[in-house]
Amino acid sequence: MLQKKTTLERELVVQNRSGLHARVSTMIAQRSKDFVSAIRLRSGRAVADCRSVLDLLSLGASNGTVLHLEAVGEDASEAMDAIVALFEAKFNEDDESL
Repeated sequence: MLQKKTTLERELVVQNRSGLHARVSTMIAQRSKDFVSAIRLRSGRAVADCRSVLDLLSLGASNGTVLHLEAVGEDASEAMDAIVALFEAKFNEDDESL
């Protein structure tokens, strides 16, 4: 039986002080690999596959950047929740120590 592919979209704002740097991009990529759904972030016309650290870094997303998150697949809801949770937790960065 064919699984229905779900498409979910949401806007996110980069809230951590340092933006999507290498450690944060690695966190997103590692978490994205837990899902079968395609997960992408878009900033303007630039689109990044969330499984690729280099793609994520190429967005050049700094603090305050609005990103468009899209998840497509059978576990899109869970994938979306996982990535949103990382952003909402500001990637567990202690902004006071920066």
